Amino acid sequence: MKKAVIFLLAVILLAGAAPTTQAQKNAKISVAEANAILQKMKGDWQVKTLIWQPDQKSFFESDGMVSYSTDDNKAVREQFDITQPDGSTKHYEGTLRYAEDKQRFEFVGLDDEGKASVMMQGKWDPRFSMLYFKPVKGQMRADGKKKLRQQLQYFFFDDGSLKKVTKIPDGKGNYLIAAEYHCKQQETVGL
Repeated sequence: MKKAVIFLLAVILLAGAAPTTQAQKNAKISVAEANAILQKMKGDWQVKTLIWQPDQKSFFESDGMVSYSTDDNKAVREQFDITQPDGSTKHYEGTLRYAEDKQRFEFVGLDDEGKASVMMQGKWDPRFSMLYFKPVKGQMRADGKKKLRQQLQYFFFDDGSLKKVTKIPDGKGNYLIAAEYHCKQQETVGL
């Protein structure tokens, strides 16, 4: 009898907590809040980068620059120039925006020819001050052989810096960090 009462109390408590948990999980943000998050990115940033090199089984540390600018539709254009392990500079470009009709963030990455190569949808997670992106359903890799499973995360820190993290699957159900881009506002010299 004692076990039955404890079980019944646990069920009642869980049932009462479920709507709150669901509401927190599905918390919606306003368009103004979404645009304010994107505006935090605006400007020129110095970047410290870690790029995973599978052959060496280590990260390559590099420097670079990133610029975030907004257009009239509040979309943010992202332009990275990162020094690669061979000394060359690689240019990465993408666009982030908030789609009010779908109530989600969207990211489109461009390949070297300026064509869309990555389309992702994202949500804001206030617990971690993070934008989390996953591929749009059915998105294929550029080679067309497999579905794209890459993930992106943008973390916003209290000191005003931000970090972009690219994750890829390892084939065992885990996601591994492929690259990290820690961005700090470019400091003005002589002020």
